[in-house]
Amino acid sequence: MPSGAPDPISTASIIAVPFEEPPDTMVWIEKFHNDLIPDGNFQIQISGTTDAGCVISTNDGMGSCHFDGIDNPLLPPGTYTATEVNDENLMVADCGQGTGTTFTIAAGDMVTCRFINMIEPPPDNGVIGGEIIPIESTSLILASTQSFSWMIPVLLSGIGIGLFVVSRKSE
Repeated sequence: MPSGAPDPISTASIIAVPFEEPPDTMVWIEKFHNDLIPDGNFQIQISGTTDAGCVISTNDGMGSCHFDGIDNPLLPPGTYTATEVNDENLMVADCGQGTGTTFTIAAGDMVTCRFINMIEPPPDNGVIGGEIIPIESTSLILASTQSFSWMIPVLLSGIGIGLFVVSRKSE
């Protein structure tokens, strides 16, 4: 290095380049169902600024998928609609923004959508042991004569004893 020349290391300037990592958007999809619906795989479709989808496997009536950059790709800011592909028995579908399953997400936002499926249990009609069978009036008459037939000998015996007692007193 020539004398009098500046030392490149000591005169080098550090250039600071500002680097800001954009904040992440996160979308969580939660699925719930009651015991009358078997656990299984449920497909969720997200359409909007970017289309995406996931399959939720439920265990004990609960499951979820996440668009968080780990499980599924992040969704860029925008407006989306989440739908359950086969929404049989869907009771509630909401993404918490008061617009059903349509939501707008900005950088740094997190949105949670919930899909709840229910099957109503069958009504309890109070029938125990099967079906109620209509009864004909003929069968009622026969049943009543069978239940009454034991009383005829008892009544005749009572009348006979009474007549015997009365006839003995008159002698």
